[in-house]
Amino acid sequence: MAHKSVISNVLASIIILLRRCIYLILYPYKTMRAIADETDWTQIFLIFGLIAIYYISLVAVKPMIDSPWLQLCLVLFNYTATVLYIAFFGKSLGDDTELRKLLFVFAYALIPTILWFYINTFLYVVIPPPRNLTILGKSFSIVFITLSISLLAWKLILWYLAIRFSTKLKFYDILYITILYIAIVVPYSLFMYHLGFFRIPFI
Repeated sequence: MAHKSVISNVLASIIILLRRCIYLILYPYKTMRAIADETDWTQIFLIFGLIAIYYISLVAVKPMIDSPWLQLCLVLFNYTATVLYIAFFGKSLGDDTELRKLLFVFAYALIPTILWFYINTFLYVVIPPPRNLTILGKSFSIVFITLSISLLAWKLILWYLAIRFSTKLKFYDILYITILYIAIVVPYSLFMYHLGFFRIPFI
């Protein structure tokens, strides 16, 4: 009986996760505010389960220097460091920051990143490089760049809303810590790239 209950709870979490992924596109403000009040930790495990599946599957598609589990550990590190970074400034600049809210909203803020990596790998399989400079090749590049920019814009919206609903900070405070975050992430990403861990950080 307990086994059925666990399965039911996981299935319910999967349905909520899928529904919220759609709602984050249609109603990001309302959805992120609801996520900030979430208490179902299974959803976070499911999100990182998607990331684990991606890296495990990637081994069969692209040659990887490091194991998928090491890559997953780096993603967990990036996620934890981001949450702690926002928590630090949230406590410094305000007094309404909850770690639970941060963990949920920033887990869901990874959805655009997850989609981009999955789409990028799918296109790598369907249309592997090198890609010719033909009309079809140029059209593909334009579509891919447009899609990437759209996902980045969505990511920035979720980033802002994640901080807003988990810390209650004002716009200029969020802008300040975001610029500082970028200033830290850029050299960190370059350093990790030179070490051969990843070309684009999973954040």
